[in-house]
Amino acid sequence: MQFGLASLTLTITLISVCLGVMSMAPGLGILFAILVTPAFVRTVMVAGRRKMKGQPMDVGEKLLDFAGSVAVETTI
Repeated sequence: MQFGLASLTLTITLISVCLGVMSMAPGLGILFAILVTPAFVRTVMVAGRRKMKGQPMDVGEKLLDFAGSVAVETTI
């Protein structure tokens, strides 16, 4: 799988935020990582499928998909 620069930047940003939260409040950081990991994996899978179909997602669509996934997880 090949990542674009925007996707790589979003991935590094998410990892940095998780590590920052973990350094400030380890318990909250672990909870945050558990919450965002499935949403991130789902977003990567959806973006990959759409790219294979010839309909790549832009950064805004990826962020909205990720936020929607986190919202669904939080609701559940």
